Amino acid sequence: MKIYLFNFETGEYIGEDNAQSCQLNEQDFILPCNATTVKPPKLKARQMAVFERENQHWVVKRDVRGLYWDKTTKQVVEVTDITHNLYNLTDKPPIDDEWCCWSEERQVWFVDNESKNQSALDSRIAEAKQVIIENEFRWTNQIRWNNYTPEQREKVSAFYYALLEVINQAENGNLIDLPKLAN
Repeated sequence: MKIYLFNFETGEYIGEDNAQSCQLNEQDFILPCNATTVKPPKLKARQMAVFERENQHWVVKRDVRGLYWDKTTKQVVEVTDITHNLYNLTDKPPIDDEWCCWSEERQVWFVDNESKNQSALDSRIAEAKQVIIENEFRWTNQIRWNNYTPEQREKVSAFYYALLEVINQAENGNLIDLPKLAN
């Protein structure tokens, strides 16, 4: 007699076998506690059959096992448990970009260009301010300033004002390159 085996804890269908006949009466069969004579239903992709012992029938459930990505951390998560809650997980891999985010509304990954651009602007402001801080003593030291030729003073002043312009432009949403101090 054909029997259908299921996982004792989860009820998940795991295969079929032939029941052993009883040694006392060969017309009787021994049915293991994780088996049934009820044939499981045909399944489609990403489905699984689960046997409900209390009702003695099979139910079709979604098979959630596989690789998913956390919508917050973008980390890959391997789901091996058929009862796993897929909250905050998606089967769509994230875009390979530091500024990739999940849109719950559209159910897609997207690049948050606004934050990406703002970060670039903030970095450029910080870079320009750092150059000013690093050179401030040299530029404002009266003795050294007096040793500069008029051409050197002009170059330093132009460089300083160019750095201020980088900051001003970045604060207004425009990303421009840092100037280089001509020798």
